[in-house]
Amino acid sequence: MRAILVITIAVLSALVSCKKVKMPANTNELMGEWKVVNEPGGWGTSERSDGKTTFKFTKQGRLYVFENHILKSTRTFHFTKRRSIYSAEQEYIIDYDKGTDQSFKIEGNTLYLNIEAADAGGYVLTRK
Repeated sequence: MRAILVITIAVLSALVSCKKVKMPANTNELMGEWKVVNEPGGWGTSERSDGKTTFKFTKQGRLYVFENHILKSTRTFHFTKRRSIYSAEQEYIIDYDKGTDQSFKIEGNTLYLNIEAADAGGYVLTRK
């Protein structure tokens, strides 16, 4: 009986900590087109981008990635609120249907996308 209670609490905790949440107010700033300035170089490094890659986030929960104006990939996403690997605090995370999730921060016209995986690095983008 005690084991069932412990398992139930663990499952409920997992569901609450990673549940789909409404878009926070600042995510409206995320929507639109962004030009990649720096991209992950592996092992936590970044490399300067040639500026030919753009990301387009839509309110319908779609991310379109273009290279030289040619669509290269499409992903769907929603937001979850959970602990980021980069801090001990709960943050809004972009949860993709495929690929690694990303935490994000917007400062003015700059978007920082941090890949939620050890030693993965992140992207720096500017509003297009």
